[in-house]
Amino acid sequence: MCGIVGIFSNDSIAEMALVVKKMKHSIAHRGPDDSGEWIQKGVGLGHRRLSIIDVSANGHQPMLSSDGKIVVAFNGEIYNYIELKEELKGHFQFRTGSDTEVIIAAYIFWGEQFVEHLNGMFAIALYDANLDALLLCRDRLGEKPLYYFKSDHAIIFSSEIRSILSSGKMERRLDDLSLQEYIMTQTVSFPKTIVKDVFAVMPGSYMKITREGAEEMRYWNFNEGEFHLRDKEDAKLRVQEELRRSVEWRMRADVSFGAFLSGGLDSSILVALMADISNQPIHTFSIGFEEKAWDESPIAEMVAQRFNTHHTKVVLNGNHFLDELESAVAAMDHPSGDGVNSCVVSKVTRNQGIKMAMSGLGGDEVFGGYPIFNRIKNSAKFRKFAWFPGLPVDHLDRLLLLRWNGVQIERIAHFLNNSSLSDEAMFNAERIVNGRKSMRQLLKNYSDFQLDRTWHDWGEDKTYSSVSEAEMKSYMTHVLLRDGDQMSMANALEIRVPFLDHQLIELAMSIPDSWKRGIYPKQLLIDAFEEWIPKQVYERKKQGFAFPWQSWMLHDLNDYCKVGLFELTHRTDLDEKVIQGWWQLFNQQDKRVPWNKIWHLVVLGHWMKNNEING
Repeated sequence: MCGIVGIFSNDSIAEMALVVKKMKHSIAHRGPDDSGEWIQKGVGLGHRRLSIIDVSANGHQPMLSSDGKIVVAFNGEIYNYIELKEELKGHFQFRTGSDTEVIIAAYIFWGEQFVEHLNGMFAIALYDANLDALLLCRDRLGEKPLYYFKSDHAIIFSSEIRSILSSGKMERRLDDLSLQEYIMTQTVSFPKTIVKDVFAVMPGSYMKITREGAEEMRYWNFNEGEFHLRDKEDAKLRVQEELRRSVEWRMRADVSFGAFLSGGLDSSILVALMADISNQPIHTFSIGFEEKAWDESPIAEMVAQRFNTHHTKVVLNGNHFLDELESAVAAMDHPSGDGVNSCVVSKVTRNQGIKMAMSGLGGDEVFGGYPIFNRIKNSAKFRKFAWFPGLPVDHLDRLLLLRWNGVQIERIAHFLNNSSLSDEAMFNAERIVNGRKSMRQLLKNYSDFQLDRTWHDWGEDKTYSSVSEAEMKSYMTHVLLRDGDQMSMANALEIRVPFLDHQLIELAMSIPDSWKRGIYPKQLLIDAFEEWIPKQVYERKKQGFAFPWQSWMLHDLNDYCKVGLFELTHRTDLDEKVIQGWWQLFNQQDKRVPWNKIWHLVVLGHWMKNNEING
């Protein structure tokens, strides 16, 4: 786990060295253990290292092949590096115990297709001097970020947008269409970013860059694995096998590590598997709250006791989050309406001496834990008989506000005013925080922005697979994973996510809905590990983090919010009176403007100020 930077251009070596130095300095927080750079005519690579596998100097990057023709700077982990090393040992003389060297060997043996053989989370920059070509490769689910800026004379890339901005090679401006998407959904979907002319390499893709130009190619997409499952019992056994292998591979580390244990189903299963695989007690960490309405720690402690872990419980109150909030927003490489909790949990864990932690993220997306799975499945048979074109929901606010707030009403309007009441339309409505009505009010040049498509119809008895793919390609990738990376790396902590193993996902996508559904959400996962997990874990109502944002923003954070919104009033494309009006309605506790309608705008304002974005 690290950070990478680089440049591919015709600039002088001295100029490229200066750019690499600036960019590498800006991501020092991602890799406090080591630093390196490699520069020759036409290309330069830089690296900051957080040592996890082969922590010796042998793991130093950028790493060169024995003949010096292949150079790699790499952020992430290759979990199957041991298996790949065994497969390649007859073709390559290994000198280190690092997974970085395995990348070099795999490229030499398989060429550009090497990335298809990697199981891991990664952002890789690989330069081949024989071809004078640079490959920028990103893992299948987008766990590790990789951004680039392209001009007529150069391509600059990095693990962070702020690093690219620090190069001095581009203007610090917002992208107009990305701003619209951010206002509507509280995030921006790849390949776009909030910054004009800065893009992301797409998950499951690699970009090949030569002096003639750049081409991006996809090497993986969501598809069914060829598992040939006989029945539900067979599916349960395969889920057990694949998740156990995923956890075992992700326990490969040469430093102290542990697991986030929330007391929920996903993290409890991971801890159960880790305890079974390990020959010594594992470390677990849970966050407890003084406010009992938030507190899941008693269940976490019960799970920790059952599996004999070295358990650490950190008790927090609302003031802890308020105290850390400004630093959390300052740590954001890309603005987001979420992420503060990730920063606090990461900081607490790192302060306990842990450099790597397992997370249960992905369990809900892969196995159907969110209400949207059943909502779409159960309502589909009714919706196909109904169509309400142009239903004037926008004019029924006063009546609808008796039950719902402004964000919920705009979601309803977005769905019902769609040309068809499809599964895709219902899913997209869930992504909205500001609908067309609000967008037309706020934006002076609103262009009827359309969300990028994430929906793929998997066919009969595969609605769960359709929702899984859409969830993983939208909120999970563009909010949860991006926030998780930037907040954990701000605290020099690596997070590994076993539920996002691509082989496990391919298995889950091949399983029909009828085997996944049951009394509880994630029923197949429960069935697969029922004998391992206490019933209290899955029989209780799902809690999660439920912070009192409305109250905070009305009181403790009121001035902070006002400053963030004020930054947006400088923009000529936003209506200052609308911003001020929303803020006034919020402070009057008018249900038309709940906290989540404007919090991501507050974050955007502070992010623009922190990063000196001009417009």
